[in-house]
Amino acid sequence: MPQHTLTTAFTNTAWAELAVDASRALPCKQNVQRTERTFSGGGVEGWASESSVLTAHAEATTDATGDGQMFFVGSVDGKQGAFAASTHTMIVDFVLSASWTIIPGTASGELAGISGTGSYSFKLGNDGNMKGVPVKAEFVVSFS
Repeated sequence: MPQHTLTTAFTNTAWAELAVDASRALPCKQNVQRTERTFSGGGVEGWASESSVLTAHAEATTDATGDGQMFFVGSVDGKQGAFAASTHTMIVDFVLSASWTIIPGTASGELAGISGTGSYSFKLGNDGNMKGVPVKAEFVVSFS
């Protein structure tokens, strides 16, 4: 089946960061980040949990980068199921840009056989907290 694009939105219902306790002085700061979000609209309905490691970069043009995984449960294009996706985040001048890629072989239910990518970008508040901020996202999917 050909790829098609779904435009959806999500709101983070939980956002927490825990500083990595390093026994040595580091030139940067690392946090383990966990968020929960609710997707709604555009053919995507459901709940997701994401965990990642965010690294704030000292003396670099990129303020922070992060990599992790997101687990989604719900429906995509009317099909129910779940999948895991790898995630990548970049923060530059308080603008967070993120992308995800569905991990092959992780989908279940009617979503078995789904493949695709997603992305979003928005301006963070001064505290960097994403909880309660509505975010528009794009999801490009296909089903085998």
